[in-house]
Amino acid sequence: MKVVLVNFALLFGIIGFFLYLFLILASFFGCCTAITTDTFQKIVALILGIAVITFLICMYNNCCNIWKKEKPQ
Repeated sequence: MKVVLVNFALLFGIIGFFLYLFLILASFFGCCTAITTDTFQKIVALILGIAVITFLICMYNNCCNIWKKEKPQ
């Protein structure tokens, strides 16, 4: 179980870091290309949604693989 928690922490950190980089990139392009606030908020929501879905898929795959390995045959 400790391995699963460490994996979740690492996944959360990695996905959060990339989310932060994408938000910085989106804000830079939003400033330079005169994107409206509404469009920028949609872009941020899309990036956040992709990050959350990616994290959930990784968590699901990680948990299922650990539990399948622990079951005696």
